[in-house]
Amino acid sequence: MTNLKVDPTRWNEKEKWEGTGIFIRAQFDDETWEVVEISHLDKASLLAWLKSKGGDNRLAENCIGVLLGHGHLHEDKSVSNQRPFGLARGEFEVPDDFDREVVWGDEE
Repeated sequence: MTNLKVDPTRWNEKEKWEGTGIFIRAQFDDETWEVVEISHLDKASLLAWLKSKGGDNRLAENCIGVLLGHGHLHEDKSVSNQRPFGLARGEFEVPDDFDREVVWGDEE
């Protein structure tokens, strides 16, 4: 794994970004090391850390990036070219007995 880097702007406002409870060892611009929360990492380091812990899950990685204020961690914002549950476009049909009112909470 590459050296994880602290984002200096996030570190200067560290109280704003604290609260994940997930601590890692990362390097500052002056090449010193410290234990910091993952929310203090720069965008590239956050993605590198996420990939080092289990592979490649673009949806999860982008969600974490958004939740931690980095936005999408992948340049290509599409998550996958696969449809949910392996369905191809147009294969899903709403069943005749589908009760929209219950699902959407429109009932009185």
